[in-house]
Amino acid sequence: MPGQTHDIKAAAELLADIRHGQMVLADRAYDAEWLRAMVADGGGWANIPLKRNRRDPVCFSAWLYRQHNLIERFFNNLRNYRRIATRYD
Repeated sequence: MPGQTHDIKAAAELLADIRHGQMVLADRAYDAEWLRAMVADGGGWANIPLKRNRRDPVCFSAWLYRQHNLIERFFNNLRNYRRIATRYD
């Protein structure tokens, strides 16, 4: 895919093998009805914050969404330690 393509277009391929009970944590940009339906059809649950223009309410856990920040910070730390270990600075 070209570099300017939005990531949601690759989400269908990445989430094709989602299993029962798995949860998808994503940012607000991934709030699409077809993506939520695809995750639900696979038996998973999509915890994605609602876009501001969404009219129908969807189940969303703000606590779980805040927890994904821990995962993002973990991977950021890994990148920083890799940079120090390989002396990219």
